[in-house]
Amino acid sequence: LHIPKDYWGIDIDSFFSHHWNIYMSIRETAGKTTQSLIFGLLLNSLYPDHYCIEYLRNDASQITRSNVETMFDTILKYGYIEKIYKGKYNNIVYKPLVKKFFLTLTDDEGSIIDEAKEPICILHSLEDWKRMKSVYVNNRGNYIILDEFPDTSRATYGIFPELLNMVSTIGRPMSLDRIPWLHILLIGNNTDEYCFYFDDFMVSDEIPYLKFGG
Repeated sequence: LHIPKDYWGIDIDSFFSHHWNIYMSIRETAGKTTQSLIFGLLLNSLYPDHYCIEYLRNDASQITRSNVETMFDTILKYGYIEKIYKGKYNNIVYKPLVKKFFLTLTDDEGSIIDEAKEPICILHSLEDWKRMKSVYVNNRGNYIILDEFPDTSRATYGIFPELLNMVSTIGRPMSLDRIPWLHILLIGNNTDEYCFYFDDFMVSDEIPYLKFGG
């Protein structure tokens, strides 16, 4: 499977036991984004009516085409899509106008034979919730990733309320049947335990006690 020596994997028991999960490490050592996307593909393949990937970044500049269209390149390089979907799909295409990825079945010449009707991954910036709040509906949007959440280049304490508003928007309509499926994953590279983001997320007291793999 070409798994690197220093990698990160989601704790399945922890993930499904909590609606909110936080995973952090130093940059480029754990493959957090790639692993989180692979996990989203697995969730979708197992529960297609309940899961697609809702991928969030702090602001719109981080989800421009040049920044996101290669998100799945490592996954494609090692054939994970074909393995996960057992040959039904083997590729993925990005549509920048709608900021969505779609699974495809592609032949050896690169021609698309089949394409999924529903997106596998939808991209948003946190500030999008204002535009989306009255119109967005995605009953499959139950796996929400906020990538690089402690991004100190955006020095504001407004991220957390924006995240809550975005989760509320994506999770609408919320029902007792949907709540058990909804999970939010925050991933980032910040290892400074005094980062102001942890105060905003109200987890600063727990940060000093975190351990590798804990």
